[in-house]
Amino acid sequence: MTRVHTSLLAVVALLAPSARVAAQDVPVVFVHGFGSSGATWQATAARLQSSLAIRAETPSLSWNALYESQANELQERVGGLASDVIGVGHSNGGLVTRQWSSQHPVSGIVTVGTPHRGAPAVTNFYAYAGFNERLLGSFNDVFRSFASGCCSWQWILWAYGTYWDAAASLAANSLLRVGTAVALNTAFPVTPEMMPNSSFLNSLNSQANLAREAAQIRVRTGIVSTAHNFYWGGVLRAAFPDDGDTVALWRDVAMYGMFAAASAIYGSAPFEDSFAFDLAGKLLNAAYYLSMMDTWWCETVSWVGGGLCWVNDTIVPQWSQVYPNGLTVDVGFDGPAHTQETRLSDPVIEWVLTNYLGVPRRGGAPPSSSSSAEMYEHAGFGGGSFSASGDMSFVGWDWNDQISSVHVPPGHTVVLYEHSDFGGQSLTLTGDAPDLRDWPGPGPDGTWNDVASSISVQ
Repeated sequence: MTRVHTSLLAVVALLAPSARVAAQDVPVVFVHGFGSSGATWQATAARLQSSLAIRAETPSLSWNALYESQANELQERVGGLASDVIGVGHSNGGLVTRQWSSQHPVSGIVTVGTPHRGAPAVTNFYAYAGFNERLLGSFNDVFRSFASGCCSWQWILWAYGTYWDAAASLAANSLLRVGTAVALNTAFPVTPEMMPNSSFLNSLNSQANLAREAAQIRVRTGIVSTAHNFYWGGVLRAAFPDDGDTVALWRDVAMYGMFAAASAIYGSAPFEDSFAFDLAGKLLNAAYYLSMMDTWWCETVSWVGGGLCWVNDTIVPQWSQVYPNGLTVDVGFDGPAHTQETRLSDPVIEWVLTNYLGVPRRGGAPPSSSSSAEMYEHAGFGGGSFSASGDMSFVGWDWNDQISSVHVPPGHTVVLYEHSDFGGQSLTLTGDAPDLRDWPGPGPDGTWNDVASSISVQ
């Protein structure tokens, strides 16, 4: 089952049913980040709009333009909205929203994975590109040695060549994919503004502007994410977060295969076989670069100049995601990776909108306990449990592939999905399921036991 993450948060409503009787839906503008468009937010915005009394707007902006220019575009597109508008921005979109608030009154700003203090990866990216080039060069040295008419050691290539090819391809392609997220092209006007201590960020985070935000914006919240296993896979996880553990494992198999192959050569090659020892040296060199990939990437995204590995969402360090002088909602150490945050942050965004900004649920009242489904750890409604009353794009790492029985409230339907973000096979339940082993499904045992990664309660 696909394992990607957003924090498991219970969504509670604090407003009484009469809080917004006959009131219009609250306008919420979802602002995308670098290398993206309004489409990035559309699925999440639609899900939130179905459960909350909001009117979602998902404009597309010139993502490579200066933040100030993007804020002007935003004003052109949604400037006619009332002053109770709420801005939700992902990554650079959070900075654009903050800049826009100086032109248009907003009642709240929610940022998700936003580099409020800048993205060190932008400054450090070319240094990492140099490391990646040396890594790929070390692989080329290994393949050239085998291609030159190697010897009795050809079995090593047969045993590990597939993994080495995969690791080299992933390393090359990941850098291109991540470059889109961190402004690889320095010709983009916004790139210098993304760097820590840029004149734009210093102005945005100045005491004067922070005082303005505090006086004019009722609620300012930064959602902070630390990606699941952020320390394992390096740039591979950043580029392929939905398969982060898988690509990291392939990388490790390639690395340990090189170490093992070099050890086998050193242990059994005749002393006079200079070719064998040269090959072993090249294998160790390539394995060394693979072993350093995680450290290099973590330092690249953590601090200008490197030298420090900080918890991060694979692109933005945690310290930079904190909204200056605002509220912080930390989704924990098993959060989504940076490029997953617009897809997999529904529960925490909903929690912030209802609890901090007073947005009512659709219909004006929270669902009663009788409309909540209950997910259980064991068959027969045993073990730990949690309640759900709407869509959960990811059930959280504590519950991923851990649901064995389900209580379905009368008149409701529960849909279990094999993968996060409502992907893969699905199982629709209109009544209680005391033992999911009774339902044929995609699990290792051919059932739905310990399979579900996302759920919908209807």
